[in-house]
Amino acid sequence: MDAEFADLVPLFVEEARDRLERLVGALPRLEQRGQGAEALAEVKRELHTLKGAGRMLQLAAFSSLCHAAEEMLANTPSLGAARPQLVRVADALAGMVDQVAAG
Repeated sequence: MDAEFADLVPLFVEEARDRLERLVGALPRLEQRGQGAEALAEVKRELHTLKGAGRMLQLAAFSSLCHAAEEMLANTPSLGAARPQLVRVADALAGMVDQVAAG
């Protein structure tokens, strides 16, 4: 990460953790009748926002993983099949956020 962004790290970490919490909270609702479309929109929104935050801080691996998850959602006919992969993505993103927080 570029040193010029160091003052933004605490803001990024806080926002990313909040967004990941919302993303993970939406995952169980993907398969619930009447809530799937809303949950999918929430997951997509959180991934897109996280991707942008990662790009802003020049965290290429972070933003690339968000983008890959967005692409997977766009090309997966079964949200049930996507859910385990999205859990792994969220775990990986959380680990990356922890690494950024630790410096």
